[in-house]
Amino acid sequence: MDYLLGIDLGTTNSKAIIFDLEGEIISTASCSTKTHYEENNRAYYHPEEIWEMVCELIRRVLLPVGNPQWIRALAISSMGEAGIPVDEKGKWLYPAIAWFDTRTEPQTRWWQQNYDLRKLNRITGLPLHPMFSINKIMWLKDNEPNIFHGMKKWLCMPDYLIFRLTGEYATDFSIATRTMAFNLERRRWSEEILAVVNINPEVMPPIYPSGTIVGKVNSQVASQTGLVAGTLVVTGGHDHVCGAFAMGIVEEGSVLDSSGTSESLFVCMDRARLNLRHYRSKFSSGCHVAGNKYYLFGGMQISGGVVEWFKEQFGKEEKILAGEKGSNIYDLLMQEAEKSPPGCSGLFFLPHLWGSGPPSRDPYSRGAYIGLTTYHTRADFIRAVIEGLCYELRYTLESIEKVWGRKAAILRGIGGGFRNRFWRQLKADATGRLYEIPEVSEASALGAALLAGIGAGIYSSEKEALSRIKYDRELIYPRPHLQKTYQHYYQNIYLKLYPTLKSIHHQIHNLETNN
Repeated sequence: MDYLLGIDLGTTNSKAIIFDLEGEIISTASCSTKTHYEENNRAYYHPEEIWEMVCELIRRVLLPVGNPQWIRALAISSMGEAGIPVDEKGKWLYPAIAWFDTRTEPQTRWWQQNYDLRKLNRITGLPLHPMFSINKIMWLKDNEPNIFHGMKKWLCMPDYLIFRLTGEYATDFSIATRTMAFNLERRRWSEEILAVVNINPEVMPPIYPSGTIVGKVNSQVASQTGLVAGTLVVTGGHDHVCGAFAMGIVEEGSVLDSSGTSESLFVCMDRARLNLRHYRSKFSSGCHVAGNKYYLFGGMQISGGVVEWFKEQFGKEEKILAGEKGSNIYDLLMQEAEKSPPGCSGLFFLPHLWGSGPPSRDPYSRGAYIGLTTYHTRADFIRAVIEGLCYELRYTLESIEKVWGRKAAILRGIGGGFRNRFWRQLKADATGRLYEIPEVSEASALGAALLAGIGAGIYSSEKEALSRIKYDRELIYPRPHLQKTYQHYYQNIYLKLYPTLKSIHHQIHNLETNN
């Protein structure tokens, strides 16, 4: 038996999944990713909790497998920008600042005041934003100087797991892309960017292509996880990019809508387009996990996370019903939403709970219900959330197409936002686009597993790996009458919400900051 292990370290949930060589799931284990929240929009991950969680997931996923020696190799799909400083012995020095944590706003302002942002974009392919790793390193330098000076390496989350598994320092191009310290076209750390902020390039780990063997599971880790010592560890990549790879988004012009806690649109490109239009759009470009390909990337800071928030705060009734009937709580929420008419009787929702993504890219924007009256029902509130997410998706899609210079006729959709019939149909209706939904439930983990197989030599090439994977596809067509309805609401109401509320949300942010 030859199996491959994909580990998916996510913002909301993390998973370990064993696949056979045709991409069929043999065993799966999952749990919530424990995030610690503090005041002032701060959040972090405890490195030891993350490691212990991963060890537990591996132990659990191995239980149904007859022999751990059948695991030929593993790779990791992960959130991108969070990272951990380690000392000369590899011990972590400070918790991992979450990618969406906004404590790094002062460091972001430093770039605005001291560096040419157009040049920054040409070098890194990234718009300026607090999330990127270099701002977190700068924050440590400014606020925790002892930690900064004791740091031997900065390891993004998958890099840290690779180190714990093998004792080797390594990252891949797709993760390096998300640090804002990487020269995109030259595919190496940018000495200029690092020098500007007085960060030693030696702090950054060696960079390898995705699908490269970087080490083997050592004996201590074998006892902690149940893996066999010597199991190959291969570079994986950024979770959205791994998911795109598994879905075959490897040719110029193919487009993926990846809907999880956040939601991203991913356009594969043969070359990076780091022109003025790209800079003004505030979309990201980066290295694909596939060969020498690049991507254009943008999306919503939070998507499925909004539904998760609603569930936790207002889903008590569904929680009770789900427990009594053994139903899926999200399906129950969507069933309630279907009781509301399209347009929610004039109730709109701006889904900027973690700020807005490109092209506005505003970390100070907030969520809002607009148009509320006494005749609105709970069903209206739920449906307004889903419609608001679909409107925001359309805004992002139309914006990314302007940079790309083409219009996407078909979008391939993966992730939690496509598992529910109501939500995926509404995406097609609100965007007016045809969606192809592959019957793949764990694309990011599958992408990592395929990269593990390439590194291990099980697949001779990316093309062969993708040709071995078989899955069914469902086509979701927009319904013409609803497409027209949502076109009207989108053009005449939704597009005005953010510009109208922007100054108010900024004032709220300033009041909170000053207090």
